[in-house]
This record gives sequence, structure tokens and C-alpha cells, in this order.
Amino acid sequence: MPLAGGGGQPPLFLVHPVGGGVLCYREAAAVLGTGRPVHGLPAPGLTPGTPPAATVRELADLGLRAVREVQPAGPYRLGGWSFGGLVAYEMAHTLTEQGEDVALLALLDTGFPGTGGAPDTLLADFAEDLLRSAGLGMPEPLAASLAAAQAAGHEEDGLRTVRDELIRQDAGAGLTPGELARHYAVFRANTLAAAAYRPPAHRGAVHFYQSTDGARLGSARAWARAVRGPLVVRELDTDHYGIVRGAHIRETAKDMEKIMGEGLDR
Repeated sequence: MPLAGGGGQPPLFLVHPVGGGVLCYREAAAVLGTGRPVHGLPAPGLTPGTPPAATVRELADLGLRAVREVQPAGPYRLGGWSFGGLVAYEMAHTLTEQGEDVALLALLDTGFPGTGGAPDTLLADFAEDLLRSAGLGMPEPLAASLAAAQAAGHEEDGLRTVRDELIRQDAGAGLTPGELARHYAVFRANTLAAAAYRPPAHRGAVHFYQSTDGARLGSARAWARAVRGPLVVRELDTDHYGIVRGAHIRETAKDMEKIMGEGLDR
């Protein structure tokens, strides 16, 4: 999905977070797109009739196929926020193993597998992701209600509760029940894929942008054990959702553009 037309610079590809959409990158694209095309890679499964991918490896293969349709040969520039960083990491590792040049791999507050939520809180995590992505809060009673619905095997009832809350908070009220169910299926598949993923030892450089949430989880320290190339960490004084908004994403986007411009765009 083209997010910015840009100028004559090589493109940047940004991989979807756990929810599957790529509109979270609009602000970054507005900064980067003045001279560089920016493409978002949305998740399969959001379109009717297409199933979600089951693994990070599968998502990486699909992503590389799409990337090569736009840019047949490297150097490549990849990034992703949250879950999107896992897929971007796997894509970059695959390209490097194939002898391709990866000029930028940027992980935006990507948690290391094993430090996230548990499968028994999927409905509550889904609702929180939707609400916090819209800049809203997650009511504690809603989390308890959704946990109970999931424990009882009543996911359809839980999704109706999620939709009622979205309407109440005026966030995503336009989503039909079918669309919400597809979004949940993608979220669920991506969450389980993240839990099962074991990042390989990547020999390339990684630029890691860490929020206060990521610092609390020790995300950068965990990634340092997997990355064999340079790991450059930049701390941002914001939470996991704030890292892709406002001044924080503008700072990150400008830093990424500086990296790509310092002899890396070749």
C-alpha cells in the first residue's frame, strides 16, 4: 500500500503491526515521503476470503514477494513497529542470507518474543490494541468481561462487547461485525505467530527505537542476544503507542532518513 509518493530516493517498506493495518505509519510517511516513496505492507487476512498467515516466516515470505514487485534488487530499507519489527527482522535476515544488501533495518519498539501477553488474554489484548491505537483508554471492567468471555469460549459474545465499546468511545464504529471478526482473526494469528517465533542470529545492523514500555520489558537487551551485527538503540520518552505519534515519530522518521542518507542509499 503506497503511503507516500516521495521523490527520487529508494523506497522504504514498513511492515504492519499485530493488528494488520498500516495506517499507523501515516505520520512517519508524511515526514519521509517528501523525498522518498514509503510503502506499507498490510497483513493478509483483512481482505474477505484471504486467511491470515500462521507464522512470521510465512509473513516474511509474502512481504518479500511484495517488496520485490516494487524493487527487484537491493539495497533494501525495511522497518516495522511492534509485531511488524519481527517480520521486518525475518525479511532482512532472509535477504542477508541470500547475499542481498539491507541498507536499513529499523525496529520500532518491537518486543522480543516471549515478553508479550498470553494467549488467554487475546480478546482483552485485541480491544486494548484497538482503543490505544485510537488514543483511547482501556476500561478495567472491559478487560475482565472479555477475559471471562474468552475463558468460557464465547468469543463471538466478546467481539460484540468489543464493538459496543468502540461505538461508545467513538472509535472504529464503522467496522461491521464481519470486519471486526477478520481484524480479530488477524490479531490472533499474529499474536500466536509472535509467541512461536525464534529470531535467528542476524549479521546485519539493527536500529532499535525503544519506548519506556520497551525499556521496562528489557526489549533492547533481549535483542542484543540475537543480533550479531551492530545494534544501535535510541530511547524515546513515550509509551508503546506514543512512539508512532507526534513529535516522537517525527524524531524517529528524521533519524531513519539521516541513516539512509549517510552513505547508505546506494
